[in-house]
Amino acid sequence: MKKTIVLLLAFMVYSGIHAQSLNILLSSQMPKIEIIDGKKVTTVEVSSPTGDSGSGGRTPRSISYLGSPFFIDTFQTTTFSVDSSTAPITAPVILNLANDELLVQLADKITPLRKINFSLAGHEFVNIKDRYYEQLYGGQVQLLKRYERSLIPVLINNSIAGSGYGRSSQKYDGEIGNKEIYYLVFHGNKMRVVNMNPKSIINVLKKENKGHFVNGDFERMNENDEYLKAMEKVSNLSKIDEKALVKALRNADSPVLP
Repeated sequence: MKKTIVLLLAFMVYSGIHAQSLNILLSSQMPKIEIIDGKKVTTVEVSSPTGDSGSGGRTPRSISYLGSPFFIDTFQTTTFSVDSSTAPITAPVILNLANDELLVQLADKITPLRKINFSLAGHEFVNIKDRYYEQLYGGQVQLLKRYERSLIPVLINNSIAGSGYGRSSQKYDGEIGNKEIYYLVFHGNKMRVVNMNPKSIINVLKKENKGHFVNGDFERMNENDEYLKAMEKVSNLSKIDEKALVKALRNADSPVLP
């Protein structure tokens, strides 16, 4: 019981320290990305209070995480428009997936942008409800991919990283986790999570059709029926990759030739 309480208190301390450092990681400052021992490592500089609470002194230190918050870890030149009233801009950019910001390098200044659509190294990104998604297919029903970045604590010998317990044997303060989530997007930006297997996709399409039937929206039902037919052709597969799913959706959108 005593050990449990100690670990709980350690986690509370850890949460406070790493909430601050994660906020810094999510800010527009540029962390350093390196390959160390064959692993990608992100390092950010933080400052901690020193001495008495009233002294105001702060000591700089580095915090390192396994992984990266960026889609690509180096600036890539691309052309994009902020809105329809301004001319297109060509500039080096880097996409921070942790807080959905496109960091744009203009002269010697890095400017964070949100709510714009752009292409990056052959990948199309769209912004829906202040979040960036890779658009894998943009037909009547869209296929989007979301890259989730989250901070995962590192446990060393049953102790919590950053708490002071087991610190001597600990190399990193945490890990930036990467989770990929797929969505089908219907009319009105109605998003539905799907697993990458035909059964999951067919179930989502059938649920949408039930709603269209209740609302008497038979035009939307007819559209979804074409997608259902395309997915039933590959329903024997336990999994489906992005390329095969895009092909199935595109075939469903293609007009029937006489």
